[in-house]
Amino acid sequence: MTEQDTEKESVQQELGDGQLSENRKNKLVTVLSQEELDAMHKKVQEEFNIFIKEYAFPDDVTRSGKKKLIKKLRMDFFKPIRRKIEREKLKRKKISNPGVCPKRRKGNKLCDSKNKLRVAVDCSFDDLMSEKDIIKLVKQLQRSYAINRHMDDPLQLHLTNMQGKTLDRLDGFTEGYKNWDVHRKK
Repeated sequence: MTEQDTEKESVQQELGDGQLSENRKNKLVTVLSQEELDAMHKKVQEEFNIFIKEYAFPDDVTRSGKKKLIKKLRMDFFKPIRRKIEREKLKRKKISNPGVCPKRRKGNKLCDSKNKLRVAVDCSFDDLMSEKDIIKLVKQLQRSYAINRHMDDPLQLHLTNMQGKTLDRLDGFTEGYKNWDVHRKK
């Protein structure tokens, strides 16, 4: 029997006896029920409906433009509740299967990497790109940086000619890109 199993049994016995010490109570994770989550979602939905009724849309917005704007506002409005629901689902998963959900590993630094393979992304062609292409480029940069960081031996990532529209989009899209562990060249 492992140490984790014995600790589980002791917590279950304490729960069964109804005698939990104050430290044990603080260590236990509280998980919201599905009804509580549904009630929170319903409350946010009602608040959003009131917000939309009072929202002053610009006069020159078309019907389809209004739908797109409402969709964007809904995404922004519901983001905190979605995050809370995701965290609650993860808590439930961790409680039901403690060994299945491993701890999240911190990223490795490029300077500590044994891998000296270099990948360069030249962003100097942004004046030839449409706005959609620039958005896609920024998302690809984010994704490649995130995947690279969590590799055992990350590649040496070089971002060159970061200027103009790409830099503006990164400023608006990702606040923390200035802290990225990449080589920047002008």
